[in-house]
Amino acid sequence: AAPSVTPPTSAAASATGEPGRPWSIRLGAFQLKDLAIGYRAEPNETPVEATIGSLGLAFGAEATLGGTAAPDWKIGDIGLQLRQISLRQAQDPLLQLDDIRLERASIDGVAHAIHAPLLAIGKGRIGADIDPEGRLNWRALLPDATTTAPTAPEPPAADTPAGQPWQLALDELRLDGLGLELSD
Repeated sequence: AAPSVTPPTSAAASATGEPGRPWSIRLGAFQLKDLAIGYRAEPNETPVEATIGSLGLAFGAEATLGGTAAPDWKIGDIGLQLRQISLRQAQDPLLQLDDIRLERASIDGVAHAIHAPLLAIGKGRIGADIDPEGRLNWRALLPDATTTAPTAPEPPAADTPAGQPWQLALDELRLDGLGLELSD
């Protein structure tokens, strides 16, 4: 289906201060295919590289904004596929996965709900090394504790209502051919 936008009522209604009809936006389908991503960082003087050989994303969305009602938005039919995922510290592979798939997921912004019928992780390995001092090599992904940490954000004002917590429902987690290599 073609994207559609329904604007609010006429300018005359807006000029009188009457609430107009809300905006309605619908995106029937969005698709992104075969995007490769690479990232390199040096959080603790040890280079860390992350790569995704291929990323695919598809979804549909709709939103209603304005008028007297609270904003309402939903994203549905979410499909995400990541292929050839790699996370390396220097030359040591920390994580190598052939495939991660998320199928038919949905997000409801008003209900604060995320539903994923299937998350599948296929073929790969997780590598973990413990050095003679007992430190796990995955610690290189975290900032050094001796560096200055950013200041915490201000807490919300007392009169600000606490937001509704987000809920995550995952119907099926499928792991296929995933290995763990641990060396001490």
